[in-house]
Amino acid sequence: MRSLNIGIFGNDLELMQKVAKVFGKEGTKSDITLYNHKSCGLVVTTILPHTYPDKIQTLFYTIYLCDFPILVVGEINKGLGEVILSLDAANFDKGFIFAKDYVLEQLKDLIKGTSLEKYETFEFTDDNSINELRIKAFEVEVERKNDAKPYMFVDHSFVVKGVGTVVLSILKGGSIKVYDKLLVLPAEKETTIKSIQKHDENYKEAFPGDRVGLNLKDLKVDDVPRGALLSNFGRMAKKARIKLNVTKFLKEPIKTNQVLSVVIGMNYTTFKVEVGDVHPGEENWIVCDFEKPVAFMESMKVFVVNPNLKMRFVGFGEIQDLD
Repeated sequence: MRSLNIGIFGNDLELMQKVAKVFGKEGTKSDITLYNHKSCGLVVTTILPHTYPDKIQTLFYTIYLCDFPILVVGEINKGLGEVILSLDAANFDKGFIFAKDYVLEQLKDLIKGTSLEKYETFEFTDDNSINELRIKAFEVEVERKNDAKPYMFVDHSFVVKGVGTVVLSILKGGSIKVYDKLLVLPAEKETTIKSIQKHDENYKEAFPGDRVGLNLKDLKVDDVPRGALLSNFGRMAKKARIKLNVTKFLKEPIKTNQVLSVVIGMNYTTFKVEVGDVHPGEENWIVCDFEKPVAFMESMKVFVVNPNLKMRFVGFGEIQDLD
């Protein structure tokens, strides 16, 4: 069974929701909404950060979860720049832009020199054009690395009566099976997978890109909050370093002792820059002292933000152990 995870981004929530509802049936809803579709060997999860721009982190949660983006634009405004810069930093191999014809023309200058230039464009005319976009998006083939180290960041967790603790997540690499043992970070607890569900059906195994519900043994919900990492290859640290690439549109450099926020997978936390200065448009290592220990995969991409600025996106980089 082929899995696709599609992110819906943009500045017109009404139109974004209209697109998402054509793509699937509304399912889990918190600060992000997930829409589900299953037919003919294809399973699609569409993620909508409906609380953005109020919650900047949901933009990056959706970037983390999806295989490719669809940028839905109602009009050109200042807030659109933050979305474009963030998607450019994510550097997706594939993507779509959905907007009215005159908006598509205006967008050309805004996305010039970014990774969004390679996105395929669709003109929004009526409901039929959304169906055309849906057909094209569902045809996308995503390259999966089944030999990678299995890991997933929890996006939702809860207790099912008579079953126990269940987590929802998208498997980002490798494969897992029922009865596999996994380490939970930052709780530092080992658990066993009691069962695997994909869209409410039981399976013995899950593969990269699958959205799964895992029933985990000997864990409480508090052990697996949003942002918890399930992997035998994860890292955890109170301090780590990030090779930070700062956007050229930032007005002031990043400086030692500055307090910023970072999105690591599905975890949003603050940190203090212990060492390192980075000027706009440049790249450099910074040492981060996090508010509390964070879990991550070595060299994974993270996104740094300053929630106190109008344009909150600061930059992106790879996170690594200090050693």
